[in-house]
Amino acid sequence: MATDEKDGSRIPALRPVLIVGAVFTLAAAILFGVHASVSTAAGVAVAVLDLWVITRMVSLMTGIDPSQQGSRWAPIVLVKFLVLFSGVIILLSLKVILPLPFLTGLGALPLGIVIQGLFRG
Repeated sequence: MATDEKDGSRIPALRPVLIVGAVFTLAAAILFGVHASVSTAAGVAVAVLDLWVITRMVSLMTGIDPSQQGSRWAPIVLVKFLVLFSGVIILLSLKVILPLPFLTGLGALPLGIVIQGLFRG
């Protein structure tokens, strides 16, 4: 995890999201097998990537990085959502990932953010 706060790359909630995701993935492996574990890990990966992208975009759009203009990033937000949703739909349609374990992996994001908020010192 980088510590450069100017570019928005330091994300305090990243560590708790990764820890919760690892626990969810391990639990899925133990309780439901490899396919469920891979699906959960895919959900965690999407959650972490989404957290990083959103954090970066918000920092650029709100002027934390004055060298960038926020309005230039608006189309990128749309592309991000289109890529995210189409990728997930394709993976679910091809049955590469299972829906419920994938959603469990995505659940690491809000739970990790809540944990970060509770233990913020």
